[in-house]
Amino acid sequence: MNKIQKVRDLEVRLDKIYDKLTHDDFIESKRLSGEIGFYIFDYLPESEKLVQEQIEIITNRLDKHNKHKYVHIDLFDILIEMLKTEEILEDAFEKQKQEGNEALKDALEGTLSQEYVAEFIENKYDFADKKFVIITNF
Repeated sequence: MNKIQKVRDLEVRLDKIYDKLTHDDFIESKRLSGEIGFYIFDYLPESEKLVQEQIEIITNRLDKHNKHKYVHIDLFDILIEMLKTEEILEDAFEKQKQEGNEALKDALEGTLSQEYVAEFIENKYDFADKKFVIITNF
């Protein structure tokens, strides 16, 4: 498959996201045996720019035309905000530059633990009347 066809295939998949997110089966978690509904959209790293552009289009469309409220969480932005809140963002950049990714990962293990990130997100957003959550930038 050539590059142009790969991009077209990705665009076709991206075009279907809005319909999936607004379909009653997704919103009401139907056909899932009572489990929580979720949808994962995977793509190759080289498609990041196109996917980010489409996410903006999809969320704008959801804001204008969707009757269901949702929360959009940009996980990368959350992590940056957490580091700024702790006043260690610049230190993190410096550590990564001087000691590498593994040293940075080890240094931030506690600060960016799953529990702390989840608590930060829970405190930042109001989930009470939301039907779904979009999480981007893993």
